Amino acid sequence: MVQYENRHHADRCRSISHYEGQFNTEIQHFRLHDNIAYSIFVSIVIVVVTMVTVAYLKMREKPPEAAFTVWWVTGIVIFLTMNFVLTLLMILKRIYIMLNQTIDKPFIRKIA
Repeated sequence: MVQYENRHHADRCRSISHYEGQFNTEIQHFRLHDNIAYSIFVSIVIVVVTMVTVAYLKMREKPPEAAFTVWWVTGIVIFLTMNFVLTLLMILKRIYIMLNQTIDKPFIRKIA
């Protein structure tokens, strides 16, 4: 059995545990929002880097030869693309967990 310091402490602990589930869902929503914003930012960076690289290659390309990028530009594009894909997988996992939690909970409406 849990020992409380006083009545106020007991009431506060019960109210915190009552709203703990709601607090966790709010934190999950904020994390999901941050992940989506980050993935949008990374995708924009990937598009800009690849567009600049393609434009550079087209300007430097000579007709008989094929143009290639520098090794570090290719590495940056591959790193950002893998980061983007893994972030999307993480977002899908979090959405799946949130939907399972929402569907599993019965909807109970409290009448005041």
